[in-house]
This record gives sequence, C-alpha cells and structure tokens, in this order.
Amino acid sequence: MIIDPAPGATGGQDEHLLKTLVLVAPSYQGPILLRGQQLDGHHAVRFGQEPASSKLALASTIKGRDDSNWLNYATYTQVRAPGCYGIQLDGASFHYQIIFKAV
Repeated sequence: MIIDPAPGATGGQDEHLLKTLVLVAPSYQGPILLRGQQLDGHHAVRFGQEPASSKLALASTIKGRDDSNWLNYATYTQVRAPGCYGIQLDGASFHYQIIFKAV
C-alpha cells in the first residue's frame, strides 16, 4: 500500500485526504478488506471520496486477469485529526496492520 499526502487536499468537515494506491500481487486471488481507526483517539479512518466509507472492499478476482499482472486500486484515505492511526488489511490468506502518525 502506497500512501502519498495530497497537498492542501481536504475532505468534508476538516478531514485530510491522502492519495492511496493499493497493489495486489498477481499470485493473490480473493477478497480484500481495508478498515481503520485512530489508535489514540476516537476518529475513524475513511476511504474514498464523498461519500467516504469506514471500510473498503476490493476484489482481486477479475475475469480475464493475467497471472503476470499486478492490480492497482487508486483511492483516498481520510483522517480527521492528528494522531496515531491503524489500518488493517484482510484477505483470504493474509492479515496485515499498518500503523502511521498523522501530523
């Protein structure tokens, strides 16, 4: 997952947008779920643009997909306040956690 701050970009109600690219290896076929939360506060991480959602479900099983092609999904990650955040990525065969600090 690649996260790139979008300079000056804000979502609704003072949320800050981060351009986010999710890359899926050719060897993985199955669902992917992203969700997140502020770890030192009460704010949710939201995905996409308005209307943003607290969960992002992606499909990596696409008809005609070549086994040598990586999939990429461009989206936005939104955080509302400075703090420590966690994003969890779940798939059929993996569970990853990404911790980051928003300043």
